[in-house]
Amino acid sequence: MGYHTDVAIGMSFKDKGSLAAFLSYVRLGDKMPTEELAHYTVTDVGELGVLLHAYFDSVKWYDHYPDVKCHMNLLGMARESGAGTAFVSIGEDYNDITVEIDTAEVDLDLYDFFGVSRLVNYPDAATTIQDFLNNTAKE
Repeated sequence: MGYHTDVAIGMSFKDKGSLAAFLSYVRLGDKMPTEELAHYTVTDVGELGVLLHAYFDSVKWYDHYPDVKCHMNLLGMARESGAGTAFVSIGEDYNDITVEIDTAEVDLDLYDFFGVSRLVNYPDAATTIQDFLNNTAKE
């Protein structure tokens, strides 16, 4: 079975041209297999820039795995090119959380898009206690 992790990766570029140039470098230089690059999507955030990002739900994310190395190398190449980068992961253990964000030279604040939020989950009450007691008394 193994340990599973949720991972979000993001890279912010100044504009579409910067992202296109980066992707050309990656694709033409065979820096990343096409099937791994296909995990990414692009979000245009207007004047602030463009995001290249991917989300991996409940995956085995071990540093020595070839696909993990591939994604981390892409993140490194983006960082070296001047892009802002984000790597966020949550493991199965409560304290296994990683948030690494580098906004670099880009106007886009990656903290607005990437991070970890804590939630309390609970069942939604469909019946108030008063209604429950009233209905139970009638039965």
